[in-house]
Amino acid sequence: MGILFLDWWFIGCTLLLVLKDKKMHLGGWARKVDVKWLWRGVKIALPLLLATLAFRGIFTFDRYLASALLNLEFVAVYVLFIGVAGSLLAFLDAAVFSFAYPSLIESFKKQQPASFKYNMRVMLISVVFFPLSSSFLACGLFLIYLYGLAKKYT
Repeated sequence: MGILFLDWWFIGCTLLLVLKDKKMHLGGWARKVDVKWLWRGVKIALPLLLATLAFRGIFTFDRYLASALLNLEFVAVYVLFIGVAGSLLAFLDAAVFSFAYPSLIESFKKQQPASFKYNMRVMLISVVFFPLSSSFLACGLFLIYLYGLAKKYT
């Protein structure tokens, strides 16, 4: 079924390109590429790429190290908790930092220390509140699950 879907997808895309080539002006680039701007972007992005790869490499290496030093059950628990911590960081990025950073940067650029302190306090409270509330929620759901299991088997 997946192969059939991919076949039809490929046929549809090919027909679209053939039939709409004239209207979409896909014959080539009309403007010259700004190589100077492109290299400036690469110079900015390259350290970020290397930092991301190093970060992922550390998390890969520590799992291999844990598997060499510990038995399989401890490695499983370690990987589970590291995964939970990583997902918590992703949720914090999406739910807290993406909303707090713009106002924090703006108050810093405008040299407003009172606003900057306030925004830092709001961000700190959010960073502490979000993991605590999600932990309490997870514990509560787990206790409800255990209560349901206890009722089922008694």
